[in-house]
Amino acid sequence: MTRPWHAGDLQRLRSAESLFSTGTLSRRFHTGTRSLPPSYVKSLMRPSLRQSAVHRGQIVGLAECVRPPGGGPPDMAIMIADEWQGRGVGRRLVLGLVRRCIDAGVRHIEAETEAENAAALALVRSVTRPGVLPGCWLVQSSSMAAYRHLVFTYCG
Repeated sequence: MTRPWHAGDLQRLRSAESLFSTGTLSRRFHTGTRSLPPSYVKSLMRPSLRQSAVHRGQIVGLAECVRPPGGGPPDMAIMIADEWQGRGVGRRLVLGLVRRCIDAGVRHIEAETEAENAAALALVRSVTRPGVLPGCWLVQSSSMAAYRHLVFTYCG
C-alpha cells in the first residue's frame, strides 16, 4: 500500500484531491484551503523524498521530507485522505519515508503540527516508541504558540 512517489503520482493526487477535506488540507498547509495550493503542486515536480499510500490506483496519503528553499534542515509533512485516517496509513508512510531518508543520508528532520492536532501527536508517539523507527532517533518536542515543533535526529 505504501511505496516511493512515482512518475504519475502527481496526476493521481490531483484526481484524488476531493478525498482530502478542507480541514485536512488546512492542517497540512497551516492555512484555510479547499484545494492543493498551486505553489505546493509546483513543488511536487521537484525531486524530493516522498512516500505514497495508494489504494486502487488513487493516492490516499503522502509523506514527504523536503528541504526548504534557501537551505535548512528537511521538513517532514504528512497528509492522509479523511477516509483513511486512523487506519495506520500515516505510520506506514512515516516508517517508509524514514528508511528512505536514512538511505539518502538524511540525519536531521523537522516537523511542525498544530498543538491540538491529536492525530498527528498520536502518530508521533506511535513511531517514536523504542524499536519502531529504524536505527536510533532522538526526538525533541517544543511548543510555540499554537504549534508543536518536532526535531528528529538520527543517532545510528
